[in-house]
Amino acid sequence: MASSRKKDWRDEVKRVPLSEEDLKEWHCLKHLNRIVPIAPKEDEARFDGKTWEEVKEIVSNTPIGTPTSQLEEEILFSEFGNVLKVRTMLPSKLYAMAKLPDPEFLLQGFKRGTCGLLSSSGGSGKSFLALTIAMSMADTTNTLPSLNGLVQSRGGVLYLSNEDDKDVIDYRVWRILQHRVDQGFITNPNPVAKSLDHNFIPIDVVAGFRREAKFLIAEGNRVKNTGLARALETLIKEKRHKYDLDIKLVILDTLSRFHALDENSNKEMTLLVGLLGDLARSANVGILMIHHSSKAGALNYKNESVSARGASALVDNVRYHLTMSSVTLQKKSNLSKDKEEMATFEEEDKQNLEAIFENEPNRDEEIERLQALAQNKDLVRLNLSKQNLGKSAMPLYFARFRHGVLDVVKEVIPEPEPEDDLPF
Repeated sequence: MASSRKKDWRDEVKRVPLSEEDLKEWHCLKHLNRIVPIAPKEDEARFDGKTWEEVKEIVSNTPIGTPTSQLEEEILFSEFGNVLKVRTMLPSKLYAMAKLPDPEFLLQGFKRGTCGLLSSSGGSGKSFLALTIAMSMADTTNTLPSLNGLVQSRGGVLYLSNEDDKDVIDYRVWRILQHRVDQGFITNPNPVAKSLDHNFIPIDVVAGFRREAKFLIAEGNRVKNTGLARALETLIKEKRHKYDLDIKLVILDTLSRFHALDENSNKEMTLLVGLLGDLARSANVGILMIHHSSKAGALNYKNESVSARGASALVDNVRYHLTMSSVTLQKKSNLSKDKEEMATFEEEDKQNLEAIFENEPNRDEEIERLQALAQNKDLVRLNLSKQNLGKSAMPLYFARFRHGVLDVVKEVIPEPEPEDDLPF
């Protein structure tokens, strides 16, 4: 009878309906089922007389929701015990889901449904870079490049400009497209233009919403919600259902114009990011906020999460942070005193660029060309400073072309990752 009850229990579990909240919870917890601790020396590891492969097989074959007491073999090694504990903590009804969809990453390390930040000093080209990212994502023909794997999904993009009007945005978009034609990425512009017409939606926010576009404003000692977040969520849902357009990314350019709070207040910036985070989750979009760097951050661009202007809570509460700045050179004297000092790349930048052009026969010439660009402040470094849900990655380098257009110094097709590799 006992064995019969166990079989019936599993059959009943598979028939348990999952609510929308359960599905969201399961989506967040799905990778716990795939966690396998790594032994220091796999070939020599022994746990209770078992090899690494034997222990790993026991752990991976343990059904979610199975009480530890029912395991045929008990593993006393602490790390594997923790994995089994996590598996037994999951609600048994979630065992009904045998396979889960992978989370969707819009940019490298930037998950859909979360908030991110792109910060740089004024005039560095962050709006051009944001437009370049938006256009690559909105091009569902996959003709525009992925910017060395930075763009990882294609679909609808809502670009809210609270700084430049639509004429300026259209001009910049045209310049970016013309650059892609000149570079040879686009031979027939019509399919790309048609895809952008449908998937890329630039909005002059003040004109589009017919009011001052602020998410939060300060009234005395209180912070007031203006309802802009609700209006934006309604707009996103309307685009999805009425126009069959799946909005995946929302870009706010620039963040300081979307609120009337004290930028240096941790409390108020926490409220702002919290509101936008709720919007990102409820509308299932990634929200990328364009922001200015602090003076100290502009001088030190090397992977500094503290470089964003204002309260530290702004960076602390987002899940993703890109920092952008012009590459600086260091002066190095020649042996001959008669020659002027030569400006060269700092060691870290030099090693990164050599790796990018590793297989190029004219590598040294390319690095010299980039050095000349850096001399004129036309070489930009993009750091993936914070990726709560991503892996560490090498900085990306962008060259500035005519009319301010930014493009990666060399488009490299990234190698596909193993299918069983964890995304974070």
